[in-house]
Amino acid sequence: MSSKESKSGGGGSSIEVMHGTGNERHGSISGFPKEVEQCVLDIASWYERQTERSGDVRNVYGESLRLRGVEECGFKLLSSIYDRQELPDSLRMLLTKCEGQLYLYEFQLLTVDQICSKSEKYNLAEKGWFPVGMDIDETVLMVNLKKGGETFSCDLEDLEEMDDLSRSFGSYLEGLRDKLLAHQLEFIQDSGLVEVVGGQSPTRSGQGGRK
Repeated sequence: MSSKESKSGGGGSSIEVMHGTGNERHGSISGFPKEVEQCVLDIASWYERQTERSGDVRNVYGESLRLRGVEECGFKLLSSIYDRQELPDSLRMLLTKCEGQLYLYEFQLLTVDQICSKSEKYNLAEKGWFPVGMDIDETVLMVNLKKGGETFSCDLEDLEEMDDLSRSFGSYLEGLRDKLLAHQLEFIQDSGLVEVVGGQSPTRSGQGGRK
């Protein structure tokens, strides 16, 4: 399965651009594969660091987190189901780094088998919808392969329950990474990464601040 990331649209980063340096980034992170790759590494490294400390991350993953990515046979299986539809670079990079295990906000990443099962059950490949993760209420984090990687969540049993999250999956990951590095998210067992509001008890992220 080949990969492609839309260069249009996409939410902004919370990192301030230093103008006049000659290194300004124009547009979505999706057009900058090296930056997308760094986002994936930063997210994985955050989890790995947390396992060295006491807390829910260590309770769930143990003292040493060993991430396992999708292997070539897994990508071939996905390619056969999605009829060679191209994955955004950001999605391929994430899957290469990690299959299942981690949470993106409240959505736990799906394994290849789970992705295939949902795709076949709900005819998602025909729509170009790629299921990435699922929360405790079975709401699915989805990437639209036919619309440049637009990212949304939905209830597959009730498609009126849909939320647009980001104009590209790369931007979605960037927003998550920025919040992790800014200590705005905390991992809660069975809930995933939840936002800390005003330094008080964390709550689930909701829809704000992810575009």
